[in-house]
Amino acid sequence: MKKTWLFLAAGGVLGGFYAFQHLRAPACPSANGHRKGERRPKVVVLGGGFGGLAAANTLGRQGGGLIDVLLVDKDNYHLFTPPIYQVAACGVNPWDVVCPFRPLGDRNGFSFLDARVEGIDFAGRRVNIANGKPIDYDYLIIALGSKTNYFHQADAEKYGSPLKTVEDALNLRNRVLDAFEAASGEQDPDLRRELLSFVIVGGGATGVELAGALHDLVYEVLAPEYRSLDLSQVRIVVVEARDKLLDHMSETLAWEAMRHLTSCGVEVMLNAKVRRVQPDLVETEGGQTIRTRTVVWTAGVEANEVAAGLAVPKGKGDTLRVDKYLRVLGQPGVFAVGDNAFPEDPKTGEPVPMLASVAIQGGETAAKNALRTIRGKPLIPFHYRHVADMVSLGRNSGVAEFDGKTVRGFAGWLLWRTVHLALLTGFRDKLGMALDWTFAYFYRRDTSRLNVEPVPMQAAKIAQMPSRARLTGEGKRAAPAA
Repeated sequence: MKKTWLFLAAGGVLGGFYAFQHLRAPACPSANGHRKGERRPKVVVLGGGFGGLAAANTLGRQGGGLIDVLLVDKDNYHLFTPPIYQVAACGVNPWDVVCPFRPLGDRNGFSFLDARVEGIDFAGRRVNIANGKPIDYDYLIIALGSKTNYFHQADAEKYGSPLKTVEDALNLRNRVLDAFEAASGEQDPDLRRELLSFVIVGGGATGVELAGALHDLVYEVLAPEYRSLDLSQVRIVVVEARDKLLDHMSETLAWEAMRHLTSCGVEVMLNAKVRRVQPDLVETEGGQTIRTRTVVWTAGVEANEVAAGLAVPKGKGDTLRVDKYLRVLGQPGVFAVGDNAFPEDPKTGEPVPMLASVAIQGGETAAKNALRTIRGKPLIPFHYRHVADMVSLGRNSGVAEFDGKTVRGFAGWLLWRTVHLALLTGFRDKLGMALDWTFAYFYRRDTSRLNVEPVPMQAAKIAQMPSRARLTGEGKRAAPAA
């Protein structure tokens, strides 16, 4: 009871502070504050991820009401992706990782259009959208993001679960809960082991953090709910094609992640490329076979199909080659940032990593250079400022590295949460996330099965789960493959 009153009191204090700050904050210049008849330069930002939102915010705040800023995205919200794996592990509510664009635009001075981009006509300086009139632009910032890279493996795309969207996270959450529900009533020991085996393909930050969160979910939350199950049959396996985890991070972080996961019983397979994914197994090129009904594919990303189809110079993974000012080569007035850009680090000559921090800094630089072009000022080159690397490894465990210093254990875990809480967009999301984490730490997580309308491909994946047929009476379970 005391904890409940403490949470309510803290929420009241934070809510009052927010209301005070919101009421006293000056409004951003209105997009319609110019004199009638004037034509202002129009800057269109494609994509509302980290890079696109940073660009739109910078343009709206620094444009001084002298330009029209339009953000276009197929969703009406910004998705804060770092804790998306926690949605899948029942640790965070899905509405606390999203923030709608229109309120953000009202506060920061940009307009929003909910539309799917189908192509860009550079010659006509317009953006083609689905079921709508083309959008004219004077300046364009391409920040359409990326999609999951299955490396031309159709079976992996068919049977594996991606983890890039809220829908992906909810479908994975349901898939894990379905697996335990099915295993609790399964008499065949071989099939029960398959149901309780979870394979994560890709040992980057998402794969490593998901493995730690899934371990916590299984042994701290689901174990007491499924007391009849023998948890010694549970397998969590991370399959990585390279020779270490967290390839873009330091050896220290990679070693710490490896040490923690293996100490928890998570199996890590390095130098293991996936050759085949089937409804009931994963097979590597080395001939190793893992029997499983749940495969999560976090192995990599590739360019958005619109960006990939543009007739401009390309870099690795169909990214758009840009100059040091983030201008797309050969296209005046067009910039690219985030996963769509291929900027090189002037110090190393290597492309900068595809990280949220890179996208944010790139979006701000592209926006400033668009404004400088409009105002006739010299452009500023993009220099990525690396601040820190950090990963959460599960309850009370994390590792962070900055300025040559490494923070491990509980301090690393707390630092990860503090930094990401500060980066969240909007006070409501910050408060919601803080409460989610607090309740998940002190109380048992909510394991309600949240139904989402599956797209056909996801429906096909869910249908592979024998539990769905058994629980809904849709048919009999097929015998397990040999």
